[in-house]
Amino acid sequence: MNIELNQPLIIQALVYLLFGAGFGLLGEVVVGRPLLFNFVGSIAVAAVGAWAAASYLPFALPNEIVYQQVPLYRAALGALLATVVWLLLFGRRRRR
Repeated sequence: MNIELNQPLIIQALVYLLFGAGFGLLGEVVVGRPLLFNFVGSIAVAAVGAWAAASYLPFALPNEIVYQQVPLYRAALGALLATVVWLLLFGRRRRR
């Protein structure tokens, strides 16, 4: 079994991580609670949500922008929804 990391795969992973960083922070701001492991946890959850939505949602949004085979609107939607749902279910409350 050989695993090859070619340039498009690396660029796709970077796109998912960038979406994870941006929408993970946005999800924390919207919900108002930090996630387990703070921002790193939000990045991980949002990146997985972006990947899942871009890969497995059965519809295409109108005029969707695709970069390196990553549908950006669906990735953004998946990242934000995954972060918000995860934060609502498992987020910690902030201490004052």
